[in-house]
Amino acid sequence: MKQVYYAWRTIVNAKSTTFIKVLSLGAGLMVAIVLLTIISYYTGMDTGYRDYRKLYMVWTQPKMENESRNPSPMSFGPFSQHINEELSDLVESSTVVTNFYNGGYFKMDGQEVNSTGVAADSLFFTTMGIEVLKAMIR
Repeated sequence: MKQVYYAWRTIVNAKSTTFIKVLSLGAGLMVAIVLLTIISYYTGMDTGYRDYRKLYMVWTQPKMENESRNPSPMSFGPFSQHINEELSDLVESSTVVTNFYNGGYFKMDGQEVNSTGVAADSLFFTTMGIEVLKAMIR
């Protein structure tokens, strides 16, 4: 208990040094918060795509007989074709991506490979700005 009392007395009696310490602690915390915010901004999104700031995701919310469902990233039908036709002056390319999935492991040429994939239409690579070097069809 004496240590808390001595600490409190030091804070009360040495006001100028206490103010400087509090000010420097606040400045240090502010710099740390700004740095962590910048780091999380740049590492929080995948910047491997060309023009990644121009990529948008459309969520749909189906309504059936006065029943509203939860918003979903999946779209059905010729959705990307309609976006390309109706918003041709704003949209360069669009694609329908049904889902990202982790398919587990499979064997290819005797090696076990972890499969992670996406089910999408033929405009996926054009829309995402991924250059296809070679197309393999088996």
